[in-house]
Amino acid sequence: PNAVISAAETISQQQSYRRNQLILYLRLYGDRAVHRWAGSGTTSNGYPARRRELGAGPTEGKKLSLNVVRNMVDAVTSKLVKGRPRPQNLTSAGDWSLRRIADLRDKFLEAHFDAGNFWQLRQRCIKNMALLGTGVLQVLEYWGQVRYDYVFPGEILVDDVEGVYGEPRHLYRQRCVDRTVLMERFPGARKVIESTAPAGRQYFGRDEHADQI
Repeated sequence: PNAVISAAETISQQQSYRRNQLILYLRLYGDRAVHRWAGSGTTSNGYPARRRELGAGPTEGKKLSLNVVRNMVDAVTSKLVKGRPRPQNLTSAGDWSLRRIADLRDKFLEAHFDAGNFWQLRQRCIKNMALLGTGVLQVLEYWGQVRYDYVFPGEILVDDVEGVYGEPRHLYRQRCVDRTVLMERFPGARKVIESTAPAGRQYFGRDEHADQI
């Protein structure tokens, strides 16, 4: 575990430029500072220092009369979310009984997507792809159930060398989680979670008013 954490921290430090890029894109879309949520690696107005010196981006407290970035991202998102591709169970020379089983499995998958808010999360991922260049949705097991977890792209770390050919061997996810939530989720690691130092302010999603690790 220590080696994994060390590797992720090294990549995070080497890719500080990526954090600045994400913050820039978020500000262009929302016309607002994001420094409290985006960590301490930014200036007081949530902008990379060099960008602020150049006068790039929205002015603090001033809204754009026409936000082209937001209009284009919303238009692309609206167009892409119209289609809902679904997995289908197909039979090969199957009789009525097999076709009925396949149909029931299709209905089960559709109900599972609806119960897990898959389509709503998919829309958020599509908007992230249009604005930030990457959309991530993680499928994981939670209390014996399949769960779809929305992932902000800033939480994903990929070594630049490993990813140069598009097939990295390792993917890291850095996410701040409330300490009590982790202890409830992993009761067997309670002592380790209790002794872990709080997360630093440099992480995306860090809530300064909560005990997160």
